[in-house]
Amino acid sequence: MKKRVLVLNCGTLASTDINMSLRYNDEFELWGASINKNHGIYVYKNYIDDIPNIKDEKFIEILNEKIKQYDFKFIIATHEDLALFLQKNKDRINAVIVCSNYETSLLCRYKSKTYEKMKAYNFIPEIYKKDKADKFPVFVKKDDDQGGRHAYKVNNNQELELYAKEQDMIICEYLPGDEVTVDCFTNKDRKLLFCNPRQADRMLAGIDVHARRIELSDEIKYIAESLNKEIEFRGFWFFQIKKDLNGKFKLLEISTRLPGAFSLSRCLDVNLPLIALKDFAGQDVEITFNDIRIEADKQFFGKYSLRNWL
Repeated sequence: MKKRVLVLNCGTLASTDINMSLRYNDEFELWGASINKNHGIYVYKNYIDDIPNIKDEKFIEILNEKIKQYDFKFIIATHEDLALFLQKNKDRINAVIVCSNYETSLLCRYKSKTYEKMKAYNFIPEIYKKDKADKFPVFVKKDDDQGGRHAYKVNNNQELELYAKEQDMIICEYLPGDEVTVDCFTNKDRKLLFCNPRQADRMLAGIDVHARRIELSDEIKYIAESLNKEIEFRGFWFFQIKKDLNGKFKLLEISTRLPGAFSLSRCLDVNLPLIALKDFAGQDVEITFNDIRIEADKQFFGKYSLRNWL
């Protein structure tokens, strides 16, 4: 009998790629759920749309009712805040959360915690206090946001006063160079089995809509191995880096969810959601991939329904 997997929230781009990765699998049966009806209903054959928001005091109670009703064994979260909440309450949730543990999810959700943890390494950007930014431009970003939201290039003290007064902002050195996302996988024994860097040539709404695989240089490999050494990852995770004025990569952020463009790794024959499920099911996994140069391009497209007319 197939083990049932719940993808929550299933309306994101990553959720669409999770569906493509697992929809025909003969070991796991995929289900999607959303807080409100969204694009997931057009993607997932098995779909639930009456899960409350995590801020609802009955969220865990209702989630456990769904877990019992549909016999879900695993949950994959598609947003950092959701993954963090589920891991924080994992002892109250009657399914396995396919994600790094709570401490790691918390550390990765807040850039300030990430930078403090890794401060001994030279790939951490220089951080300024508001009254200590003595050279411009600098970069101001929200501590717990993602996808380039609440992030600003700041050119002078007047702009700094404007943007830095927003709550929980971090001021760091401006990184003008190429930005790279690195898809990673760490198994249950904390071994880093996969590391795939891709460069974003075009972005839309924080997602790489045109990305190309680049060489895993010694510099990128060192950053990945250092993060894996210092932080207790499990399953899929990714980090983003950007080059400084001297052409050296500095860390932007880390996340313990699947990135929006992880499908580029799947095209190397690395099915990250499937490998993670097998790992969390207690199986030993190995990764052998097609070492090829590949590019991906995405666009928005429509799906249509006549169900209200029937």
